Amino acid sequence: MSIWLHIRGFMKSLFHVGLAKAGSTYLQNWWAKHPDVVMYHDLFPIVKRGQWRLEEYPQLAVLSDERFASYFKHEASWEKRLDANFDILEYQRRTRDFLYELNSAADILVITRAPSVKLLKSIYSQYVKTGGSRDFDSFFEDILPALKHCFNYAAIIDLYREKFPSEQIIVLPLEWMMAEEDAFLGFIESRYGLSRYRLPPSKVNTSVSSEEMFAYVSLNRAVTGFFKRTLGRRGYKLYLGYIKLLSSNVLNGFAQFYCKRKQEEFSTFFSRAEEFLEGFRCSVPDESYSPQFEAYRSSYESKSV
Repeated sequence: MSIWLHIRGFMKSLFHVGLAKAGSTYLQNWWAKHPDVVMYHDLFPIVKRGQWRLEEYPQLAVLSDERFASYFKHEASWEKRLDANFDILEYQRRTRDFLYELNSAADILVITRAPSVKLLKSIYSQYVKTGGSRDFDSFFEDILPALKHCFNYAAIIDLYREKFPSEQIIVLPLEWMMAEEDAFLGFIESRYGLSRYRLPPSKVNTSVSSEEMFAYVSLNRAVTGFFKRTLGRRGYKLYLGYIKLLSSNVLNGFAQFYCKRKQEEFSTFFSRAEEFLEGFRCSVPDESYSPQFEAYRSSYESKSV
């Protein structure tokens, strides 16, 4: 039985429509450890009837998943969806309808992030860290049309407004969380009557450096090909171990050495970033601007959609 149907009416619910590289991992960690929150990081959380007693219910139930806005969760799904011409708009509509059926009284939280070259590199870093083997230009040439829809805040917000009342839709800028984390989290706690809780300082899901991205793409091509050709299924565990290395500093020395050997190629590897950025810009609708947006409004202005 879906926990959202089981607890409907007994506690407040929040559906976090997570966007890649917009603080989702940090918020999920915060919710997971908050004493007043029960957090699920899955599209279909299922529990047995009677597992929860009413007196044990916390103040807020949160369902958070980046797949609510995009199915591009890891390298394999990026490639699969690219090749299959995946209909991201239909996927977003069906996901919205699924959430509405789960609990039409739930709030919808969307965290936005202003378009920037840093964001594009951060998205590409996530792709590379999970085994991606396409270079920067090839990746964004193919993925940009679908990626635009995943970050088109105006369209996503309007999509949810078709089903959910405007007062249940919360739109906050990631830039506010980066600048004033305590105030940002306090806003959420105040809205739902939660006690104050803060995580100890830490870094989560950080991007690798430009040098590492450049070097790891070539390394990924060689390593992935080797595992697939020679080891088959037996190489899968070794491959997962290799993926973990990409997120550590273990291979940083190799990346620096490789970039020096390929200095000319590295110097032009990200040269089209500004070009891709202009095709990536999407706006947030004016009516969604909260007072917290004012300091960052100009960063969101759309030059092309």
